[in-house]
Amino acid sequence: MRISHTEFEMCRKNPREWVSKKTKNLIQIRMGYDGLTKRAIYMFHRTKSAAEAQAHLSRLLNKFNLKNTVLRDKAQEKLNSYIEWFNEESPAVSECGLRLDYDLGNGWVLGGEISRVDIDIESGGYRGVLISNRPPSWQQQLRFPLIQRALSARLQRPETLISVGFQNLIGTQLEVISFPKSRLDEVEAMAKELAKVLSGEWHRQKRI
Repeated sequence: MRISHTEFEMCRKNPREWVSKKTKNLIQIRMGYDGLTKRAIYMFHRTKSAAEAQAHLSRLLNKFNLKNTVLRDKAQEKLNSYIEWFNEESPAVSECGLRLDYDLGNGWVLGGEISRVDIDIESGGYRGVLISNRPPSWQQQLRFPLIQRALSARLQRPETLISVGFQNLIGTQLEVISFPKSRLDEVEAMAKELAKVLSGEWHRQKRI
C-alpha cells in the first residue's frame, strides 16, 4: 500500500480519516492548469524542445477540456518562463517526474513524484526539486526529510549529498535544504510508527 509524500502531513494528523477516504477512493489528484504545465515541463526536459513542450501543453489542455482562454495563456507563459530560466541557468538535470518507492514497513511505502533531480557538478550533490507553489514553513513538513532519505536510497548516493525543496513553475525562487542524519532518523522512526497505525486502521476499516 502506498502513501504519497503530498498526503503525508494530512495522513499524520488524522490517520483514521485518511484511511477512510483512501479505502473509499475519495482521495483523487485533480489535473488543473498548473499540473498540466508541469507535465509540459517534463516534455521539455525529455525532448529539449520548447516547441514540442508548448504543443504538448496545448494537447493536454484540450484533452482535459480546460478552455479558459486567460488561464490557458497564463499556462503557456509559465512554461515559456521556465524554459527561459532553464536556458539561462543550464542546470544539469538527471531525472524529471521521478517516482518514489521507499519502504516504511508494515506493507506501506512512501510514494509520490519528484519533479526534477539536478546534479551539482562541482560538489557531486543532488537536489530533488518539487515544481510548485511552496507552502509557508515548508521546511518544517516531515515529508521533506523522508524525501531526502528516499532519494538517497533511490539514487544510491550519500544522504549528505542530497538536498530537497521547491521551485516555482516559472523557474524562480529555487530553494532547497539538506537535513542532518539525526533529523532523518527521527522522522523515519515517526513514519514507521505511522505505517503501523495505518496498517492496523486499514485492516480494521476493511472488516467493517
